Amino acid sequence: MAEQHNPMPAQDPTPTLALTDADALVLAGHASEVFTCSWNPRYSLLATGSGDKTARIWAIPNSLVAVKATPPLVLMHNTADQDTKEHDVTSVDWKPDGSFLASGSYDGIVRIWSQEGRLLHELRAHKGPLFTVKWNPRGDLLASAGVDKVVRIWNALEGKVERELSGHSAPTLDIDWKDDHVLASCSTDKAVCIYDLGNRDNPMCPLREHKDEVNTVRWDPSGTLLASGSDDFTAKIWSFAEKQCLVTLGEHTKEVYLVRWCPDTSKALILATASFDTTVRLWNAVNGACLLLFALHKEPVYSIAFSPSGKFLASGCFDQFVHVFRVEDALLVRSYHGESGIFEINWNPEGNRLAVVFSNGNVTVIDPRGSNP
Repeated sequence: MAEQHNPMPAQDPTPTLALTDADALVLAGHASEVFTCSWNPRYSLLATGSGDKTARIWAIPNSLVAVKATPPLVLMHNTADQDTKEHDVTSVDWKPDGSFLASGSYDGIVRIWSQEGRLLHELRAHKGPLFTVKWNPRGDLLASAGVDKVVRIWNALEGKVERELSGHSAPTLDIDWKDDHVLASCSTDKAVCIYDLGNRDNPMCPLREHKDEVNTVRWDPSGTLLASGSDDFTAKIWSFAEKQCLVTLGEHTKEVYLVRWCPDTSKALILATASFDTTVRLWNAVNGACLLLFALHKEPVYSIAFSPSGKFLASGCFDQFVHVFRVEDALLVRSYHGESGIFEINWNPEGNRLAVVFSNGNVTVIDPRGSNP
């Protein structure tokens, strides 16, 4: 278990920290809740996925002040032979070179789109809703997973399945690549699985210490540790080399929905967790000490994201607030109040824009530095 520690709390928001409409660009167009977003790694493009059967690609201008966004590219996810199926777009992910977008939908189809919004491939093998699609770092393989339990590895540009990984006995909720050949998955079956695509004889290693559904997995920046978060109120840190749990983080009082690693490892190896207990915590991943406690939200926290530099952590919640904290001392830097619950937040690669997607169908891009940074 983690060693006991009295974490530093974050302070309450003050009016001077509040971001205003001058710091935000509201992108209206989705007709239902927006679940997910992804910044293009090379261009100022934002992809979003919604319950309205579409993904959209938005061109984000350099300035957010007094500008009107150009209409987005609308990527339709329903076809004539699927009118009776649900088509919620649950996951979008740009290829690492920014050239193509992958999307996953409740209709079980993985779609590959060009940067210009042209449908290139429909990858059909899954037997139910998809929850996640992710490219490997090199961009030659795409992983997808969902209700049918199977993690499929695609040669997406040729439109064919390379591998089918059947490590779970229940729906697969999340996947994350360690490198071009190793990835991890987690499931409602309470297990985490690690797959080595280069090992044909024994490609899978299950990790089964969680006591309830596992919602999220993420590799640390070095690829030596894997973090997982579960409905059993804990997060765990696993050793890739030893394939065993090193630390259990057990101070949350409700489900742990997300885990994210700080990209800055110069001072310490830090893991952030977001929970349905309305809090966000920062942990020392080596000894399990809780370093910082962010307890400003009033409802479940569905999204957290470190800035690319690792200096800031943003959190988004169903209480309609986005908070941006300084990692080193839990100082609240900025707050933004939207008009509905928040499903996901995501920093752009430069760290000067934060995308926020809402349950009312809006997408908002904010400058977390504010008008008076």
